[in-house]
Amino acid sequence: RWQGCWEARPGPPRASGAYLDMTPADAPEQRRLHPVGDHWPRVVCRPTADDPRLCGMLVESSSSQQLPTASFTLDKWDQAELGVTPGTTLGPRGDASLFALRPTAAAGAHSLSFDVALADGPAVLSVFARAAAAKLLRVDVLGVASATFELTTATVVDSSGTRVVGAEPWGDGLVRLSYSFDVGPGPGTLQLSILADDGAAAFAGNGDIAAEVGNAELRFRSFSTPLPALEAIQAADLLTFPAGNGNFPAGGAFRIDAEMWLPEAPLLTDAAIVNANFAGQYEQQINLFVTAAQRVVRFGSLLGMVTPWTVSDEAKVTDGKLHHVVASLGGGEATLSVDDVTTRGDAMPFDTTLLDRIDIGASKNSSGALTGIVRHVRIAAP
Repeated sequence: RWQGCWEARPGPPRASGAYLDMTPADAPEQRRLHPVGDHWPRVVCRPTADDPRLCGMLVESSSSQQLPTASFTLDKWDQAELGVTPGTTLGPRGDASLFALRPTAAAGAHSLSFDVALADGPAVLSVFARAAAAKLLRVDVLGVASATFELTTATVVDSSGTRVVGAEPWGDGLVRLSYSFDVGPGPGTLQLSILADDGAAAFAGNGDIAAEVGNAELRFRSFSTPLPALEAIQAADLLTFPAGNGNFPAGGAFRIDAEMWLPEAPLLTDAAIVNANFAGQYEQQINLFVTAAQRVVRFGSLLGMVTPWTVSDEAKVTDGKLHHVVASLGGGEATLSVDDVTTRGDAMPFDTTLLDRIDIGASKNSSGALTGIVRHVRIAAP
């Protein structure tokens, strides 16, 4: 058994099923969703700002779908001069989850709308789309936020009232459109509108397929765009290893080495990279994490309510790029290196025999979920 707890081994990395996104090595532009169970850590491979195929363990915080998926499909939305029929192409899961949107011949606006209860933000609205006869799609939370997307080039044309806006290519012309926005509880209306190629909201269609759209989702308490939820409630990712069986060196000196990736977005809470603690408690821990306020990497410890030492980097790491982080303790100092830029501070040794578990990407009673990718974690003597 671990010291301080009754579990004979680490529990599942998540208390629910979830999606992971994967791209083939020989076709990294083909990004698709795959469902996995609660005992499967989410190892993903996806394109990033500086890598066509970055692989690692995905960590996201817990969340819930505002509406059941079956009641939120586009054929349930109110139609205004816009026909909705089953799609002819495949969605992000490789199945027929998209709907064909067909503007009528009426000279006017062509849209779908859905009334929904809004909750405490920030919120994220996302949808998958593929261009057909039209190339522009506007996505609105009426009176709150709006963005217009160009589907053929996967670009953002304009936005208002948004925090983070994205148009992510998923291959074969499929694009994930999303934005986060500030909002409070109350009634709201979502709207999808097909626009003319010149951006006009009013035009006369001919019944042809303008775009194929689907997999709409509304989530709360996030700035960045999490993957779509597989279940109504998606638990947080947390991969835990025992610390007292050689995974953490005995004595007061050690080195933690890891690579991490965060999306270009604010953080709701401090985000753990590696946290070593005793029985999940706050009072005894070594924490390598990203601060929410400054968005920089910090390395520190806690004993009781005292912080014996802490060192911080100065470069923001919420930039959509991979970063190499090395933290070490020994020889009377703590050092933190981010992408080969090193910061040092005086530090006393930390008795690692006081710790019984190592949490990767999150911690239960300290920093929150990384909301990104962590990989190549190594812990050893310095």
